[in-house]
Amino acid sequence: DNWGLPQHHDPRALRKAGLATWKDYIRPLLDTSKMRSPLTGKQIDEKDLDGILDGIFRTISTEGWIDR
Repeated sequence: DNWGLPQHHDPRALRKAGLATWKDYIRPLLDTSKMRSPLTGKQIDEKDLDGILDGIFRTISTEGWIDR
C-alpha cells in the first residue's frame, strides 16, 4: 500500500531473468485498480498492462538507451 515512485530495478538482473520471468514476478505485485493512464486517465486493464510492462522492461534493461 501507498507505494509510488521511485522504484529501483537492477538492469543486469532483469536482462539475465528475461522479460517473461520478470513479468511473471512483477504482475501479481501490481494493483491495476489503482493504476491510471497518464494520457487518458482511464484505469489500466490487463491488455494495457502487458504492453506497459514490455516498455518498462525495455527501458530498465537498456538503462534508458532505448528511448535515446
